[in-house]
Amino acid sequence: MNEKTKYYAAYDERYKTAHQKGVNWASNVSTPIVMDVIRRYHIQNDHDLLELGCGEGRDARAVLENGFRLTATDISEEAISYCKKTKPRYVRNFRVLDCLSGKMDSSFDFYLRGSGCTYAGA
Repeated sequence: MNEKTKYYAAYDERYKTAHQKGVNWASNVSTPIVMDVIRRYHIQNDHDLLELGCGEGRDARAVLENGFRLTATDISEEAISYCKKTKPRYVRNFRVLDCLSGKMDSSFDFYLRGSGCTYAGA
């Protein structure tokens, strides 16, 4: 496991610790910039979106509730488990993925990461 993967994988323990204490890692309020970016890039509901590092699904929830086709991923099994538990309507939209070394069989039109968006064709 390389150093970057170790860094991100350590979040799994951080999420476990927070969840065992009954607290969220982050706020439940989505970042306003996510929907702003979607509007700015004229992303449509028929585009396939991939979120890298969704954490507890704060921003994924907003994207999904607005009817977008999103696959939200995180390296942390704990984070993805939490997303599936707290957002049962969207269980199929959350997947564990190590984006530094993992692979997916799907292709996407846009990638969401942090507070930005990248066109997959670029």
